[in-house]
Amino acid sequence: MILLNDIEYITAAGNYLNIQLAKEGYQLREKIGVLYPRLPPDRFIRIHRSHIVNKASVSELYADGDGGYLLVLRTGRHLPVGPTYAAGIRQWLGGAAHMGCNTATRNDGDDELLP
Repeated sequence: MILLNDIEYITAAGNYLNIQLAKEGYQLREKIGVLYPRLPPDRFIRIHRSHIVNKASVSELYADGDGGYLLVLRTGRHLPVGPTYAAGIRQWLGGAAHMGCNTATRNDGDDELLP
């Protein structure tokens, strides 16, 4: 069983999703477009056609110098922000292109993603 709180980010790979936790990862046969609407929008945000992140895992957003953005997770991992999603990410973070953020909105309930 994977608890939603434990998910750092999710990456699409064709018909599979790689679900990354702090120290391990899992693979699920599902498309990102099917899973994303089932996730709580107050806790997860889609940042790219291939990436969903747990908002509590986000550390900062910064411009990459080529007109795009990178999202930095608390673990130091950098994920690209797709152009379609950049405005929504900036709005969620308060509008700045480079900012530290405190997004911890944890709910320690028994909300499962996978049995």
